[in-house]
Amino acid sequence: MDIQKGKELFEAKQYKECLAYFLDYPKEIGPEGYCYLGRIYRDGLGIEADEKKGLEYFQQAANLGYAPAQYQLGGSFLNGWGVEKNISEGVKWLRSAAEQGYAPAQLNLGCLYMDEEERYNEKEAFDLFSKASEQGLAGAQRHLGWMYEQGLGTKKNIHKAVEYYQKAAEQGDAIAMFYLSEKYETGEGISRNDSLALQWCESAARQGYAPAQNSMGMRYAFANGVEQNDEKAFQYFLQAAEQGWAPSEYNVGLFYSRGRGGCTQDEKKAFRWYQLAAEHGHSNAQCNLGWAYENGLGCEVDYQQALHYYEMAAANGDELARNNKELLEARLRGSNIFWTKIWIQTKNWIRRYLPF
Repeated sequence: MDIQKGKELFEAKQYKECLAYFLDYPKEIGPEGYCYLGRIYRDGLGIEADEKKGLEYFQQAANLGYAPAQYQLGGSFLNGWGVEKNISEGVKWLRSAAEQGYAPAQLNLGCLYMDEEERYNEKEAFDLFSKASEQGLAGAQRHLGWMYEQGLGTKKNIHKAVEYYQKAAEQGDAIAMFYLSEKYETGEGISRNDSLALQWCESAARQGYAPAQNSMGMRYAFANGVEQNDEKAFQYFLQAAEQGWAPSEYNVGLFYSRGRGGCTQDEKKAFRWYQLAAEHGHSNAQCNLGWAYENGLGCEVDYQQALHYYEMAAANGDELARNNKELLEARLRGSNIFWTKIWIQTKNWIRRYLPF
């Protein structure tokens, strides 16, 4: 029995053939073969998914000390795949794999130390990211860069941060590409280079990273390093908005409200996108939603809803929303002192966002 043949079938995505091959040698495939079977069953690769059966194979391989299987088993416990969710058990198996030097486990355990309140430990996370980075794992290099940039678990060092962002970006890590783009744009930790800033941002956007897509949209909207192009701006905003990125949802709403970027003016569509962005906590969208309810733009006039969204945006620090709320409350109380003048002023202020 040749384990390499099974691996080649798996990597060629010939999952059914891989499954049949390993099952023909149940006593000879060893922990590596068990791990492949676990992935096929758990993820439903070429067959109907069976998370419990996948877990059984991971468990067999993990019990034999095979680090990749321990990593997969840890992930199953952390996510509740084929077993009741158990964070402590998941961490135990991740730690076992990490102690054997398995880079993906080191990365994920480091992330847990940063994300889990009960286990928060910057120093442990930094050490784990460092070990995984030494093995060339792009995600770990990016996280290590972030730790250096923020001074978490180590002394703040923006030059080191950029160094690790560069390493991860060169391996195709989209988030690192975007971070690196920002550093080239601001000249923080590296010599400013607008051309490279655009290049890395565009590369991240091509990989579907929503913040980069939104940034490209802003570049085209404001002719920042590129020729002004509303149509391209709108397409980038739309790509990011469809992933639920709130700033882009808001920007798409603005484009529909104004009929820019090749789209027909449509207040109902603008209203829908403002709603989505508002639900994701975007204060400008909450303010614009209040304005829409106050003036019947894409919806029925509803002063209570208008006040609700103005208040929500104001609580998030939006001064225009606070002003609009006070004016609407005064209007509803029947106060007409300077109302016409103030109403016109407010109507103009609402256009301060994304002023093309």
